[in-house]
Amino acid sequence: MAGIVLSVETFILSLPNATGSTTATLTKGQTLANCVPFITKRVTSGSDTQIENHQVDAWFSSTATLNLARDNNSGANTSEVTVVEFDPAKCQVITDSFNMSDVTGSAVYTFPSSKSVTVANAFLVFHSFQNSALDNFLPAHLLRGRITSTTQVTVDRGKFGGDAGTIDGHYFIVESTSGDFTVDHLDIALTGTSDTGTVSVTKANAILLGSWKATGTGDDANDENTVDATLTNDTTVTVQRANSTGTVDYAAQVVDMSDGTIVEHGTIVAQGATASQDETLTTSVDRTFSTAVIAGCMGSTVTGSFPGTAKNDMFDAQVQLTLQDSDSGGDFDEVRVQHATIGGEASNDISWEVIQWGAGAGTVDGIVSDDFSSGSLESHWTEVDPVGDLGPVTFEGSAPDQWVTFTIDAGAIHDTDTTAMEALQLIQTPVSGTASFEIEAKFETVMDTTQYKSYGLVCHVDAPWYIQLVAFYDGTGMQINFDFDGSTQKTVDISLPTPPFWLRIERTGNAWKGFYSLNGTGFTQVGTDHNIAAVTVDEVGVMAGNWNSTPSSTPEHIVKVDYFFENSNPVDPEDPSAPSTRRIFVTS
Repeated sequence: MAGIVLSVETFILSLPNATGSTTATLTKGQTLANCVPFITKRVTSGSDTQIENHQVDAWFSSTATLNLARDNNSGANTSEVTVVEFDPAKCQVITDSFNMSDVTGSAVYTFPSSKSVTVANAFLVFHSFQNSALDNFLPAHLLRGRITSTTQVTVDRGKFGGDAGTIDGHYFIVESTSGDFTVDHLDIALTGTSDTGTVSVTKANAILLGSWKATGTGDDANDENTVDATLTNDTTVTVQRANSTGTVDYAAQVVDMSDGTIVEHGTIVAQGATASQDETLTTSVDRTFSTAVIAGCMGSTVTGSFPGTAKNDMFDAQVQLTLQDSDSGGDFDEVRVQHATIGGEASNDISWEVIQWGAGAGTVDGIVSDDFSSGSLESHWTEVDPVGDLGPVTFEGSAPDQWVTFTIDAGAIHDTDTTAMEALQLIQTPVSGTASFEIEAKFETVMDTTQYKSYGLVCHVDAPWYIQLVAFYDGTGMQINFDFDGSTQKTVDISLPTPPFWLRIERTGNAWKGFYSLNGTGFTQVGTDHNIAAVTVDEVGVMAGNWNSTPSSTPEHIVKVDYFFENSNPVDPEDPSAPSTRRIFVTS
């Protein structure tokens, strides 16, 4: 089953002293309307009375811009922002800005463009900052956000009026339109130091998000107004704080994923004098498809933690999480917890969640599956004509059953079997180039008895070398070569097949395999595994060529490609009623 997420990209952004905003450029070709930012953050300098200077709002603008903003005063902080792009074929994302005046304690915001959701299938993420007044009374800053109807979000806070300040923010709602997750919404009124709520989920696949308002009476009142929340088991949400003064109204959202998403839950006691602590994950997660969040927290005013001893220090509530590859094994195996050590901060109980989105053990690296049903060349493809004498690829068929056609002219060599790689190619660029993958193409081409027409799959590695799986007529039948660095390593000879015909390359770490199929279900390996020391894949794609010892006698060759898939996330169904491509960023 394909997951609900198309890409994940992480940024570490700093807001230095007296700097109110910053930006970053997204690099994975995301559609901003499908993106949601998740934030963890820590204070790096400043005064404990500067609560308003360490709230951060996040939103998207222009074609690929992530924005962060806060009150422009003193102090500095660092935010870890993970941008998650959801699949519009499986999810609806709704986003809008909101504003609360200094006299507003509760406000209702109607979704833009007459949009609506099924509440039981939707969750809310929001970010905000105080942009006026200098109120370091924490209940004026803590916001509780809830989806309160099919068309509305309600945001409220514990203190308003006077110098409570104006709040600006942005909210993001993600709704499953394909049944890939459900959401348990519950309210917990915390009057003591601990309370629970009841849910029904599978903890190993569930994400706890939440927000709260507080009515504590202290100044910063961190020990009574900030909380730690955790999904204790499949049925229980536990919310805790250190001091029972006042009331905390906590809104929990427990997202129960059924698309293969895996969630590891953990708790760490962050020592007050220790700036950084590492927690080893039980199971490593893929580095380009995972997110670390503070359990039970989604806003960026404060993050969910509470001091183990009563201490009114706002810095305790600011925690940055960073996923790490400690053993250089290619996957994330640790989560680093960082917080301020400016004013003798207290020890904090911090519950965290590491989310591996999508189909669990998926192995794609930004490689886009495409069935060419759109009838035009999508932006993830680049056409490469090394010889420079061929026209662009064309599309044939009728929507949705279409294919891309390579036309290789006669009379000139376009060889697939040289280090120069003279074949006409459609290629795309993986994200890391080090991930495992399995690419496959379906060819609708009749391979006749004219030497030497060819087509196949190509992987450019550590330029200018390449790995290719190429099929061609050698004078007696079809020969399939699995080539590395310009020399044939594995070969198999078969009778000329009746189209269609399938080729597949599989990479698992340093091991490479080539396969062919006559029916698309049963695949035969070309030779045995071939091991290559760690290489970076620069491009992957399909190609077509021709050759003759006498260039003027080189035959014309027309190659039709029905689809190109990364098999952990194919277009399903292939040739749908509407154009469809998927983009996933994962490592093995």
